[in-house]
Amino acid sequence: MKEIIWKVNDEEAKDAQLELGKRGFLLELSSATILSVIMKLQVQQFITSKDKVVAIVASSY
Repeated sequence: MKEIIWKVNDEEAKDAQLELGKRGFLLELSSATILSVIMKLQVQQFITSKDKVVAIVASSY
């Protein structure tokens, strides 16, 4: 199982990755792709900053 971190917002996602202790891969995806990812993978965590989702942590099997 791999943990994958998708960043949504460039600046704030850096903080999100540090917060997660570099547990996975950081990939930049469009909103539509992120939506399909959420539907296909098991999302473990949404990381927010200032009431916006800045990164998504999901598990890939």
